[in-house]
Amino acid sequence: MSAHLPLPADLSDPSRLDSQGNAPDKVFMYNVIIIGLGAMGSAAAYELAEAGARVLGLEQFSPLHHRGSSHGKSRMIRKAYFEGDFYIPMLERSFAKWRALGEKGDKPLLHLTGGLYCGLPEGEVIASTLASAKKYNLEVEVLSPDEVTERFPAFRLGPGQVGVFEAEAGNVNPDETLDLYHRLARKAGAELNFDERVEDIQVVAAGLHIRTSAADYKAKKLIITAGPWLGALAAKLGAPLPLEVWRMALHWFKPAGGLENFTPPKFIPNLWHMAGGEIFYGFPWVKDDIGVKYAFHNRQNPVVDPENPDRAITTAEIDEVKAVLATHVPGLGGNHVKSGTCLYTPTPDGHFVVGMLPGQKNIMVAGGFSGHGFKFTPVIGEILKDLALEGKTRFDISGFDLARFG
Repeated sequence: MSAHLPLPADLSDPSRLDSQGNAPDKVFMYNVIIIGLGAMGSAAAYELAEAGARVLGLEQFSPLHHRGSSHGKSRMIRKAYFEGDFYIPMLERSFAKWRALGEKGDKPLLHLTGGLYCGLPEGEVIASTLASAKKYNLEVEVLSPDEVTERFPAFRLGPGQVGVFEAEAGNVNPDETLDLYHRLARKAGAELNFDERVEDIQVVAAGLHIRTSAADYKAKKLIITAGPWLGALAAKLGAPLPLEVWRMALHWFKPAGGLENFTPPKFIPNLWHMAGGEIFYGFPWVKDDIGVKYAFHNRQNPVVDPENPDRAITTAEIDEVKAVLATHVPGLGGNHVKSGTCLYTPTPDGHFVVGMLPGQKNIMVAGGFSGHGFKFTPVIGEILKDLALEGKTRFDISGFDLARFG
């Protein structure tokens, strides 16, 4: 692990001196400081350290905390991307990096069980999934309701619906991913400081000053991957972003008749496009988890303050999920065992924000992942490394340009 290198006082910046004109006791220099060590920040810390940069990662909470968006046992990963086919080249790279990352740890991270997407053929999810698969020659199958139930006994499609099966889809484990990234980043020389909150960011001619609850630091470049806290930090730097924070409810159910029909290959990650436009999704029983997880993806949720979101789950929220399960996964709905929450940070168009913060030449941000970003974690880490060290990336990130919001 790199050692701290004390620097002399920066007399050109008197605001950094104490009331007696002395420099702070702890002032350290880094190539890049990263604020936020969720999935994207942890990936960037590893990528930068592997490239030889001197990196400091700062996280206001403890490792593997449940306050943001990067915790839990399951996230869906897929290639036939209805959200926009321009994501698919990044997904191809991300899949390769997931495999390589798993080889560096003690267990695979990418579990390709296949994925099932259900809805009306003319609906956005099914139509766009099939269009993206055709454009990039991805293998998918269109299944009738009877074919879906024959292959996956727990599922029941509604009138007029079809299923689209994608073999190269599945799930990854966020907790295992973050734990591995933290270990690999430290091994590569990154410093990761947890339970250390950023209190001030100052842009100066030589770079940036970061003051935290524990120390003062200097860096040439800054990456902000603070998830639900990104909007507040960007606003303080004079570049407000149109980000909201949604509190999402997650629910777990235990099959009454055993696990046979609720584990792969009979039960796989699944996504349902409802008649009203809502997207409902679920996972098979994942090792070490408490049940089969289901949740709504895009149901309108209250805009919340990430510092103090309401974590209490209402009976009405549970009943809404039970009602969908009663129709489409009838073997689960009556066996609720637990609920929890996570936070989404959506943008107005549902696409990410990745790039230089407007008006700043040394500050990069990555956020606004709108509930579908985790599968991109390895490639976002690579992109942030590229931007920090080279000022550009080979990936087309024009769709994530912050300037699109004016």
